[in-house]
Amino acid sequence: MPTIDLLAPADASALLAERPEWTSSVFTTPVWWNNALRILTQGCEVRLAAITEGDRTVGLLGVTIDRERGLTQLIGDPISDHVGPLHAASDRVAVAAELPGLLDALLPSDLPFRTDGLHPDFRHADPRATVVDVPCPLVRLDRSWAEYLAQPGARRRRRIAAHADRLLERDEVVIVDHATPAQVGDALDVLAQLHELRFDSGNQLFRGRSGEFVAETLPALAEHGGAVIRVLHIADHPAAAILLLRHGRTISFYQSGWDPRFAELSVGRTLLADTLRSAFERAAEVGDVEVFDLLRGDEPYKSYWCDECDTVVELSRPAAADGRHPPATAGAVSAVGAVGAP
Repeated sequence: MPTIDLLAPADASALLAERPEWTSSVFTTPVWWNNALRILTQGCEVRLAAITEGDRTVGLLGVTIDRERGLTQLIGDPISDHVGPLHAASDRVAVAAELPGLLDALLPSDLPFRTDGLHPDFRHADPRATVVDVPCPLVRLDRSWAEYLAQPGARRRRRIAAHADRLLERDEVVIVDHATPAQVGDALDVLAQLHELRFDSGNQLFRGRSGEFVAETLPALAEHGGAVIRVLHIADHPAAAILLLRHGRTISFYQSGWDPRFAELSVGRTLLADTLRSAFERAAEVGDVEVFDLLRGDEPYKSYWCDECDTVVELSRPAAADGRHPPATAGAVSAVGAVGAP
């Protein structure tokens, strides 16, 4: 029978470093996950566990217990679009079978649990949870930009692309790519300002602990080509910015912002259109990218560009009505190391 071994944060980080096969997206890289563990969990209790079959460790799961908010979540929530137990793809079914036992071992019984980015194979893993499918629109780059625009039903994207071409022909309009760690660090302030101008500070991604996280994580990712910030300037004024994350053969559109003063020029759409066009060109010329991922969510603008969709699972587990979880149905629990705030 598999065992669920409780871990100290340092042991969990060391385990992740030894398992490159567990990295399935930028959100499960050691840089992203360890920074999430260290920064986003400040002031919260952390519980971590490994799943072991015989002498082989097949998965790792961590939860954050935030009593101030009255909620438990996985490490990386809510800023990671793909989360869940870390594991090799070949062990996903086995790890999914252990999820109820993992949650029983790690979750306090008096708080609800929610996570937003599980792989669909975990859809039926926990019979006590409510499950909702969340779309992840994407564009496959296995054709040319012209072929993509010529598809049936692509009338709106052709119109946006044509407008983008006209705007980018103007001498005062320039797009600058910030790709080195220093450049990304400098451009992050511009992105944050434009994001808050566009969204009226409603999104707190660039503030508090989340702001500290992105400020440390993005330059670290950029060291290996994993983060790029593109900024569109009009007459030397930053008008729009977009943050891209790269891992393997996937480019992910993670966040953006634009100055409402330039709304009539559709600067946000122009920058996204040029970014997508550039992704098609790179795929054709270099061949190191296959997918442009707009990540989870069904915002209307994504339908302009995407003709395909993956799915992730939103899983919610309520607090136990009597203050106690039933006994774990899978795996035995053994304590190894410490459990607590890192």
